[in-house]
Amino acid sequence: MFETSSYRDAGLPGDTAAVVAPDRLGLLCHEVMDGNFLCAVLFQVRPDLPVQVLHTRDDLDAWMSGVTPAARLIAFCSGVVVPAAYLAVLGGQAYNFHPGTPDYPGRFPTAFARYDGAALFGATLHQMATRVDSGPIVGVVQSPVPPGSSYQWLAAKAHQAALHLFLETVDALACSLAPLPPLSLSWGARQCSLKALEQACCLPNDISAEELERRCGSFGQVLGAKLYVMLSGRRFELAA
Repeated sequence: MFETSSYRDAGLPGDTAAVVAPDRLGLLCHEVMDGNFLCAVLFQVRPDLPVQVLHTRDDLDAWMSGVTPAARLIAFCSGVVVPAAYLAVLGGQAYNFHPGTPDYPGRFPTAFARYDGAALFGATLHQMATRVDSGPIVGVVQSPVPPGSSYQWLAAKAHQAALHLFLETVDALACSLAPLPPLSLSWGARQCSLKALEQACCLPNDISAEELERRCGSFGQVLGAKLYVMLSGRRFELAA
């Protein structure tokens, strides 16, 4: 159960009877099932809205080649970075559902939240900006994290929160080009970038058993990540 939802307190933008609606929507998401579900939700809200699901940078490039002044782009838990040039063309009509709270901007929020023992976790909706996860925050859904929660539990909770937030905001996103009202919230200073992950995966030679377990349960769970130690200039990776 999600205990807080900041977007609901902010209200919907503008007078919906007078605003212009998007004439097309690009839905950038990683998972095929997410794309299918979100399209079904959008169809219930605006059956006349052309929606194109985009999974890769190539898909995004193709969609942007036919973009219109009334188009809107929505990214949902996607790892594709939208170029600054595309954001300029879209003119503020690009929003991102980030699978983490504002305390954890960047590509790997779940790993760092698990490592920190975050008390709250969820998802954030924000307007896209040139720097990843830095644009105005327009929605947050989060809930308490039980002590000792696994990486997998946190990842599932963030995804559920993002879906919850999408359902709360889909009317505003699909039916009006008016900007979603920003909240009085700021992004945290914690870096959850690829560089930060790689640094966290490098284990000190005198690492304690407790710290090793903590890193294995957090950074070692990221797909493709390898924990390692450096000895005499050589890299030794830990077996799974």
